[in-house]
Amino acid sequence: MNLTSEQEAVLKGGSGRVLARYMKWFVDWGQAMGAERLVPVTNVHCILRTPLLKGMSEDTLDVYIEEFRALCRHKVKCKTLTHAKTKCRTSAPSQLMEISSEDEKGISQKELDFQEELNRIAQEAGISTTWSCTPYLVGSVPAFGEICAWTESSAVVFANSILGARTTRHGMESSLAAAFLGWVPEFGVLLTENRKASIQVEVDADVGSKSDWGALGYFAGEIAGTEIPVFNGVDRIGPEEAKQLSATLPYSGQGTTMFHIAGVTPEAPSLDSVLEPGREIRRITFGEKERREAYGKMTTLGKGEAVDAVILGCPFSSLEELEEISHHLQKERIASGVRLIVCTSHDILDLASKAGYTDIIHQAGGTLMVDSCPGAMGKMRPQNVVSNSFKQAFYGRSALEARTGVADLDGCIKAAVKGTWIL
Repeated sequence: MNLTSEQEAVLKGGSGRVLARYMKWFVDWGQAMGAERLVPVTNVHCILRTPLLKGMSEDTLDVYIEEFRALCRHKVKCKTLTHAKTKCRTSAPSQLMEISSEDEKGISQKELDFQEELNRIAQEAGISTTWSCTPYLVGSVPAFGEICAWTESSAVVFANSILGARTTRHGMESSLAAAFLGWVPEFGVLLTENRKASIQVEVDADVGSKSDWGALGYFAGEIAGTEIPVFNGVDRIGPEEAKQLSATLPYSGQGTTMFHIAGVTPEAPSLDSVLEPGREIRRITFGEKERREAYGKMTTLGKGEAVDAVILGCPFSSLEELEEISHHLQKERIASGVRLIVCTSHDILDLASKAGYTDIIHQAGGTLMVDSCPGAMGKMRPQNVVSNSFKQAFYGRSALEARTGVADLDGCIKAAVKGTWIL
């Protein structure tokens, strides 16, 4: 790789042992991916969490803790926000409450103590502890063409596709390296020539609900794998619909990082403008049959079967979604034996509380899970899960080993109120 003199100095230890090791990782990673250089990054969404002791020795945890303390003696070089936490919090009508380690994840006191320390020292290093899987909802909306280093798969797709920013998908180590170094290896969709579509999806089905956009993403992702699809036949997409499409697309395939919608998304003024030149284009159709099949693949519950959990907010709910959920729950009551869990970040929760939406959700018997991913539940393992999110259904079947049902928001609320799968 062609390093600048400043980058060479960091690699040789001029900025300390920790940053030299992180730079070595980036050089090795970049060479493996065919990158010729490191480029400046101005926006990072990082994974920042205490690793669980399950499967890990205390000595290993101690090494991690000391490593992170050493890293945070430096300052981040750019805007940096944090992904969702591993430990859960819920909200009560009057205050936020921690779910204890005994009740939920089996987290040791040592791990809980370090999570609190991590929050403090990260802020001292310049990291905004937003704890959200939707950074674009809590203050990070990168400009068109801006180089980013984001972690969460749905956020990566959203940034590349809807905002026209540029980010490959990062993990814990690479996102922190990007934040503290201020550079990333230039490869993949950071390069214009790698942002073209090679699959054309004709959308003939009605995608009227947000869940339908998840079905579209599930269908296209299975076929696309790591390739980039362009959707044709759609004249608009709202942010909530885009969030569901972005969430599902990488999960059903091999992790594609973006999509285009002809005439709608910022890099696709026309269909021809985003098709990869000189390459045979695969053309597929998403019709009513394909839409029904996508729902069928993620639905294993039978009609009338009891439901014990309805999970909304994957990816995290926006203020608009919380308003819509509260509207559906007015004068309703969640059935006995059912947990309605609505997931969001603390920033959005504060706004929803002021607007009165959280009071309505609580009065109906719902719970707000704050700053934590519902796919990472510990002992709180529901057996029959309903969601309006294809991604959450994927988590339900894989991580939670539950039976699942996917429906639009109205169907989810009816399942929560009746206590049964009604479709």
